[in-house]
Amino acid sequence: MGSFFLYFICKTSHDSIMSSDNTHVKTTIIPVILAGGTGTRLWPLSNKNFPKELLKLHGNKTLLQSTLSQIKLIPNLANPLIVGNVAHKSTLTKQINVIKMNAVLLLETESRDTATAVALAAKYALTQHENPILLILPIDYFISDRQKFAKMIISAAKISNKGKLVIFGVKPKFPATDYGYIKKGKKISGSSGLTVSHFLEKPNLKIATQYFNSKKYYLNSGIGLFSATAFLKALSLYSPKIFSTLQKTKNIIQAQKKIILLNNHLMNKYKSLSFDKAVLENAKNCVVFPFKGNWHDLGNWNSLYEIAKKDRQKNAKTKRVICFDTKNSYLYSSGNLLVTLNVSDLLIIVTKDTVLVAKRGLAQNIKKMVNLLPLKEK
Repeated sequence: MGSFFLYFICKTSHDSIMSSDNTHVKTTIIPVILAGGTGTRLWPLSNKNFPKELLKLHGNKTLLQSTLSQIKLIPNLANPLIVGNVAHKSTLTKQINVIKMNAVLLLETESRDTATAVALAAKYALTQHENPILLILPIDYFISDRQKFAKMIISAAKISNKGKLVIFGVKPKFPATDYGYIKKGKKISGSSGLTVSHFLEKPNLKIATQYFNSKKYYLNSGIGLFSATAFLKALSLYSPKIFSTLQKTKNIIQAQKKIILLNNHLMNKYKSLSFDKAVLENAKNCVVFPFKGNWHDLGNWNSLYEIAKKDRQKNAKTKRVICFDTKNSYLYSSGNLLVTLNVSDLLIIVTKDTVLVAKRGLAQNIKKMVNLLPLKEK
């Protein structure tokens, strides 16, 4: 995980917000936005130097700006914590200022997976609030109904206040192979939540079809909701090495409000884990909460094609693209003119220094391909 720096975008003070039924929501909710990934599934547009959170992939906002905009209606919302990379501090700051939203940046010098990022956010949050609820938000999704989303979070927070670790599950619309699955258990009395039977890895098409037909499974959205203390307690039980290393940051957080340093050598000895694998997949108090409303993944080219506006031949394309006898394709150019003739079902991405051509339905393999490229090409 490397060293972390705290960087304050604005002053951190929010008044209490009333919910839609004019009642106060007592628990502080802190959004933790995970913006430190490189987005290799969206290569070559997203890369180490300019990752997906800084890109405008749907609408006129970047993924970071869109995520911040989608949470504005949630009552009693504290300033978001944005976990990113220190190399992108300037760009992240500018993008946050454009939409005029208070935020705090937690900046990694070396991006790892989300377990340590969420753990650090939880530890920092406890220095600012009394056992707040953390709303964990991946950067690569789009929610069209913000009001319904806010109501869902408030409803699920009632479960989180009881020490439960909530993960939001999305009802699959087809046998998806790009996501992890959650098998639901028993319904929790007085709530929409259900116990979690178990988590499952991304399946092949045959197994995904079985999951889909059984109607017993949800897609793992990656959106979590739990109290900071409940998460850290579970982390100490199921990932004690990460928790032990995290404890060494306690005095630094209290003594130096703007800088958090973690021992890079110690952290690099541990396998990089998502917060799901490090905690939720092992915890006995995990709850799956059915997602209310429309949830759209924006993390890969296949999902972007599905949500994009298309022409009569079902092509999704940018302005610098001209098509002749072309069908069912996703065509993107960041500058140079892209012209296609007599092709179909293609993904073509043109950037300043790279051209990617692939079968559109196989775009989920891009991450594997990128990992095989020479380092300078990533």
